[in-house]
Amino acid sequence: MSSLSSIETLPVNGVTYYLPKTTEDLSTLIESSRSTGRPISLRGSGHSFPLIPDSEAMDACLYVLMSYFDSVSFDDAKQRVTVGGGCHLGLDPYDPTGRSTLENSLFYQLFQHGWAIPEMGGITHQTVGGFLSTGSSGGSLIYSFDDMLVSLSILTAENPPQLRTFSVDDADPDGFHAAGIALGLFGFIVSATFRCVDTFNIEGTETISTVDNCAIDLFGSGPNDLKSWMQKTEYTRLIWWPQESVQKMVVWQAKQIPPVSGFQPKPYQEVPAIFGSNIPASVAADMIYSAIGNWPDWFTDTFNNSPESRLFADLISSQFYPMILPALLSIFVPVDDPATGPQQFRDYWWSGLCMDNQMNDKLMPVKFTELWIPIDKAPEVMNELLDFYGQSGQNTDNTGSFCVELYGAKGGKFWLGPSYGSDVIRIDVFWFANTPKDPVVTLFQRYWDRFAKYDFRCHWGKYLPTTIAGQSGAAYLQNQYPHWAAWAQLRQRLDPDNVFLTPYWKAHLAL
Repeated sequence: MSSLSSIETLPVNGVTYYLPKTTEDLSTLIESSRSTGRPISLRGSGHSFPLIPDSEAMDACLYVLMSYFDSVSFDDAKQRVTVGGGCHLGLDPYDPTGRSTLENSLFYQLFQHGWAIPEMGGITHQTVGGFLSTGSSGGSLIYSFDDMLVSLSILTAENPPQLRTFSVDDADPDGFHAAGIALGLFGFIVSATFRCVDTFNIEGTETISTVDNCAIDLFGSGPNDLKSWMQKTEYTRLIWWPQESVQKMVVWQAKQIPPVSGFQPKPYQEVPAIFGSNIPASVAADMIYSAIGNWPDWFTDTFNNSPESRLFADLISSQFYPMILPALLSIFVPVDDPATGPQQFRDYWWSGLCMDNQMNDKLMPVKFTELWIPIDKAPEVMNELLDFYGQSGQNTDNTGSFCVELYGAKGGKFWLGPSYGSDVIRIDVFWFANTPKDPVVTLFQRYWDRFAKYDFRCHWGKYLPTTIAGQSGAAYLQNQYPHWAAWAQLRQRLDPDNVFLTPYWKAHLAL
């Protein structure tokens, strides 16, 4: 067996990460964890921000990047692809190892091979292991990333470590249904195998209107309501700006079209291109929202907290929601011009379905929590949101100054899947990160307490409640999954010494 000192390391934000290259290295990390009592903490692309440690936690765990486990191989006879758990879905421009490129990403290699995965998330810099472990998903009730998963090869922390394969074809597939979303607590995801489909292109539109003029019946329950629209539209995403005097809805939708010779893409533009780049608009938006997030402290501090500065800051604050925010959003989120109509786009599947890739995580850092609720409750949930915000968006404590994203997700079979057993509507609550304010105290807790009655589930890689509606967050989360006890029992069998049980998961799940 290799020694811990022989495994390559890399400092990332003050934390030392191990970069294993072989299953032998993985076994060495497991044995080192067992002997030292330092659990193993896995990092993918770092998109699941609550799980990423800071320098104060550098001695708490053995931190691991699976970056060298990025191989991709094709089984042409079965139209399947086997990919390493550390392979990125698309280019990760912030990969600390520098290994991630467009050319070695899973989706690009599939595209070059003439194949496709029919559903992905809004961004693609995540790793395969991270995307699967956290139950991530895109916006479709028709297609599902998880549906394409055939098997997982996981090196568990049994004594000695075992490389186990969990397959949909197993005589008893319960292990597969448990391992498909395991939060990184079953072991190292060495590889995953997916069935694929033939490549395709997409075309679609993005419409920006007022809420009242939206073509979808957002708050009704008839043939054109939100649930029906999501069920019949292949790919969907809505962004709602619920604030008073704003009340805008951005509707992105797309469908598959056949690949044709001479196809000319017309990519979707999420932010306006200035001099051929999305960066200037992102920088401007960051500056504006940084000012909003730190208002009025930065202003009063600049003027030594004088009575005059406080008076002026109060005057500006009183006009923020009725006048200033609507004026800003008329620039960044303008209602469609009737003369030109909505934005129309067409693209290849691998570069077009990830509609949020243009948003720069560094220039526009966003934190969020996600509430997944059965789609049958969509009309009730939408009206609950309307009441939560105030009929005209006047409840600014609940609307905040940012937007809310509405997605669908197809029901799945993985035990810890947020959409287990039912198609869902997802409420993604955004929080601009360049502010000293706590997103949980300031905004997220309001959503969790208000919507607990709908038995929402959470995206495992985003903010999770520690308390909710008078009970512990761990108890609430466990109660949302009918197979929780069986999943936890299997986890304990595969990891009897809690090698992969980090302080984060121990606290949030009471394991």
